[in-house]
Amino acid sequence: MTNFEQELAPLRLTGTQYKIYQDGKLPTFNQLAHLWRTSTAFALWYSKLLAASPFEAFLWEHPPVQANALDQPYELVLQASPTLAN
Repeated sequence: MTNFEQELAPLRLTGTQYKIYQDGKLPTFNQLAHLWRTSTAFALWYSKLLAASPFEAFLWEHPPVQANALDQPYELVLQASPTLAN
């Protein structure tokens, strides 16, 4: 059974950087995209990760998706968005 975990790092007062681990390793964007398409367990886990954000509303950001970067470790940032909350 695959184990998913996350590591959080606060970014000032309005954001959080997340690193996602699959069985203790940082997956690439390519690997994560594959999991989103094929693993219900991962999709549910990832949805719960986003839903557990401390922000009322947020922007979900990750590095640009480019062919030459698909094999880089995946990371994301949730940035608080008061504008979306109103």
